[in-house]
Amino acid sequence: MSLSLISFAASLFALTNPIGNVMIFISLTQGYSKEDARSKAIKIMCYAWVGLTLTAIIGAYVLKLFGISIAAFSLAGGILLAHIGFVMTTGDTHSSALNVKHEDTQTDPTLVPLTIPLLVGPGSMVAIISFFGNTHIEMSLFIEAWGIITLMSLLIGGCFYGATFLPSLSPKVTYVTNRIMGLIIGAIGLQLILHAIQLFYHIHI
Repeated sequence: MSLSLISFAASLFALTNPIGNVMIFISLTQGYSKEDARSKAIKIMCYAWVGLTLTAIIGAYVLKLFGISIAAFSLAGGILLAHIGFVMTTGDTHSSALNVKHEDTQTDPTLVPLTIPLLVGPGSMVAIISFFGNTHIEMSLFIEAWGIITLMSLLIGGCFYGATFLPSLSPKVTYVTNRIMGLIIGAIGLQLILHAIQLFYHIHI
């Protein structure tokens, strides 16, 4: 494996952070049964694979088509995560973590925020677009890099699915954990906002 592929794999692992995001997954799926949580873990794995693959193939073209900069995407994702995090720090459960009889895609956390922008966010998108944006990339290198994306998606699904076998937390522990995770999610959101400001500054100043 070339150094460029190793660097790409390391960057993608750090930016998607499948191990570190396990607790966020647990926090946002605490209102669901074990079976539902495992189903959502598989969904997230599939969503992440599709999102990362599409980013590799058409990511740069889509952003150009709609005139969206990485800075704007980062800002939007940061605001979304910051809102969810700050709601959770108050002790409330964000609507995305609620389990309803007739599941509403607007409140299902598998796509937003667990997949986008937490896993398939500005950071991972920039890393993928930068790697695959080279018009002279060889097909063999493209396939190997796509293989890394596939393995990373499987790792994400494995980490999240495995987390569902952990024993359920008591209500008090869940309440405290929910606040801590809310703070972390909010901090990630603020970091994305700062990242957007830095990108905008470097591009336009």
